[in-house]
Amino acid sequence: MSIVLIEGFDHHDITTLLTKGWTVSPTAMGTGRLSGQAAQSNNAASTFQSIKLLPSTYAEVVVGFAFKRNTSSGLTDNAGIAFQILTSASAVVADLRYDSAYKWTLRNSSGTIVCQGTTAMTKNAWYYVEARVKVNGASGQGELYVNGVSEVATTTGNFGSTNIGAVAMYRVANLGTNQQFFWDDMYVNTGATFLGDVRVETLYPNVDSSTYAQWSFSTGSTGYTL
Repeated sequence: MSIVLIEGFDHHDITTLLTKGWTVSPTAMGTGRLSGQAAQSNNAASTFQSIKLLPSTYAEVVVGFAFKRNTSSGLTDNAGIAFQILTSASAVVADLRYDSAYKWTLRNSSGTIVCQGTTAMTKNAWYYVEARVKVNGASGQGELYVNGVSEVATTTGNFGSTNIGAVAMYRVANLGTNQQFFWDDMYVNTGATFLGDVRVETLYPNVDSSTYAQWSFSTGSTGYTL
């Protein structure tokens, strides 16, 4: 097991996410699930997709993220794509989306449902979604948790044969007037271990250290404020 991505969004604005490797900046930083901030998608006619490359490629990962949508507007079965699991070339390996009954599904690149959850989301409520994807051709595997509870045990599914190398926040175009997506408390873990409903907390220093003071201040008289 190795955690290769942790993101709480608290220490970002919409431009610093780009410097941290996300390919597209969200429209705004919204209110976080427990405190702080969350990434907030657009609500426009264009698709929102922000990709983050992982440090390497992996045959098996567990992804987890907190998710909220802010309205209940009409949608088709394929509309609610919220998270993508990609190759390093940004080809889709799998995605996590909610269906027309607002239940979570894990699907492969062809849109075939490998895991169908049972929890129906309501608007303006946070849900913690986790999925395991193992790439092994027709012998691949999927698994789905919602709010720390197993909804679909290990299920065989074809996720192709190219290893996973990136993830993406995603919102399809024309999803509905003013329907925005929010993401928070995200992780990617290699292997098969689910971390559960976790919180990513950003901690800042509140005093200078008398032991470590090697750097000069770029401005002001204290280091921790910088």
